[in-house]
Amino acid sequence: MRRGGGRSRGYGGSNRFEVYLKPEEVSELSTDEVTELIREAMPQRVGVLFKLARTEYGPPGSGRSGMDVELIGDDVGTLELLVPRITERLRRIPIVGDIDNSFESGDDEIRVSVNRERALQGGLSSQAVAMTVNGALSSRSLAYFKTAEREIGMVMQYREEDRETLDQLKKMPVLVSDPNGEGAGVTLPISSLASFNVQSGPSEVERENRRAKVEIDVTAAGGTPGFMLRRPVQMALADVPLPPGYEWSLGRRFMEAEEDASRAVLAMILATVLIYMIMAALFEDFLQPFTIMLSIPFAFIGVGLIMYLAGQPRDSSSSMGLLILAGIVVNNAIVLIDHINRLRREGIARHEAIVLGGKNRLRPILMTAVTTILGLSPMVAPFFLPQVFGQPEGRAAFWAPVGLVILGGLTTSTFLTLLVIPTVYSLVDDVKLFVQRVVRAAVAVPRRKMA
Repeated sequence: MRRGGGRSRGYGGSNRFEVYLKPEEVSELSTDEVTELIREAMPQRVGVLFKLARTEYGPPGSGRSGMDVELIGDDVGTLELLVPRITERLRRIPIVGDIDNSFESGDDEIRVSVNRERALQGGLSSQAVAMTVNGALSSRSLAYFKTAEREIGMVMQYREEDRETLDQLKKMPVLVSDPNGEGAGVTLPISSLASFNVQSGPSEVERENRRAKVEIDVTAAGGTPGFMLRRPVQMALADVPLPPGYEWSLGRRFMEAEEDASRAVLAMILATVLIYMIMAALFEDFLQPFTIMLSIPFAFIGVGLIMYLAGQPRDSSSSMGLLILAGIVVNNAIVLIDHINRLRREGIARHEAIVLGGKNRLRPILMTAVTTILGLSPMVAPFFLPQVFGQPEGRAAFWAPVGLVILGGLTTSTFLTLLVIPTVYSLVDDVKLFVQRVVRAAVAVPRRKMA
């Protein structure tokens, strides 16, 4: 654990503690569980507000559950006054947990203010005093020692034990000229030439199109999916009064998630069209591929059910799983329909071909589906047995939803394919025969008139 201090600009004093968790391989608790334990352990004090923020390093999609609100305007000071107003509106939302903003300042700094009159009396300038402090504390290379292989930077600074406290900094000797004009000069502590103040470091100020921007980070409470914050946040800030030229918008993280969702929908539509075109070419038929395509909606039933049971929201990982699933679930229907068509070409009646085809392909379909499901089980086991396997975090949290989507969709699609697809096949075949009879009748009428 590391402690840092700071002071929010205009919002009173603040202190920050950074807690580093053990690797997921040796930890028995997930990040969310540790967060809740810390929240429960915080004492209740009047005028003291505890906020928990979490920084995660890993692949996209493994971040915390929340969203950003961007406040944009011309003047930074005005934005500072508007942040509490926006924050107060957001705190009224029941599913909002912690709220942070980019105006929260960094660690405390020691600022050295040189007394120019005293420095001039000692024959020094403000720059000379600053260079003395910089030379004692800086780790920059002053020169380079050249060897045959490389250059080695040379650093000159105080020892670590001589520059740990503020009192040691105040006692740092500075060479000044002798006021009596005798000797080479005398040394005085730097505290006699400058004053020292502990102040907060500068806040983070971003600009977009040359306008100042503040990011307000909103975290969902109680494990609530971050996407559920969208509508409550928009409703809470819809009528917030802002000066002319100032506006708010949902943050870049949310916009990127929306773009990912739109691209995922487009990719799913394109994948469905390509699958249909390939099957239409292989079966040399335009109606039978529709029978096979019903496997995809059957899969979505299992996807929705298993994602609900696991408490997982839709994200980029689950969208990737849906694309993979669309190409997998049609395989069982292709194997079944192709075998039924082959039996019918051999002269077997449609009903008998459907029954016999289902018997012949039941075992291979179940074997391929079960082996795939069992192979994905270790990937999704942490969702259902966290006490044994631990919570999925890091890269596991990114890839586990992919396996979860494929497992759930393949399970329901396999059984519904065996039960429903034969019925749909017979119905589509009836429609095909009906269309053929109508076309023949329509062609036969002109021929009779001509005869």
